[in-house]
Amino acid sequence: MFTQRRLAALLSAVVLAAPMMAQAAPAADTAAVKELVQATNMQNMLPALAQRAFSASLPMLEKYLVDNKIKLTPAQQKKMQDGMKGYAETQGKLVKDYFDAASTKQQFEQALVKQYGEAFTTEEVKQVTAFVKSPAGQKWAQTNEQVMTKVAAETMKGAEKALSGKMEAAAANYAKSVVGK
Repeated sequence: MFTQRRLAALLSAVVLAAPMMAQAAPAADTAAVKELVQATNMQNMLPALAQRAFSASLPMLEKYLVDNKIKLTPAQQKKMQDGMKGYAETQGKLVKDYFDAASTKQQFEQALVKQYGEAFTTEEVKQVTAFVKSPAGQKWAQTNEQVMTKVAAETMKGAEKALSGKMEAAAANYAKSVVGK
């Protein structure tokens, strides 16, 4: 009985203290996070996001055709092929207009401020900003993408070597199980 009371008291203390513990690391202030965003040129991510959005335009067209069970005749295929440049330009303009809009840029910055503000305290943001502005931080910012691209390429090269034969065999086995051959 005594143990149950102590356990209940301990649980009550934890439940009551949880809000205070959650507040122990206050979110970073907006000005500090905005300085970090500026120092890291995170706003330069928008063109990459725009390219990613644009790259969905062809799969969307293909999805429409598949979902609606549209089989193009050879004449329709040619017409579609001939019109692809115009289609791409139209989609590109839609994407560009959206990502160039001041409201999108403001929404992006607000999202950065919110997420970094929740992830770090003001002091931590200031420390990261100081690093980013230092010579070592500048070098890191300039080379990190290249380093990560090389690491990813090396990793994928190893994965291809290790997995391609196994994956091809698994694909063949699955296809054979489906078609019975």
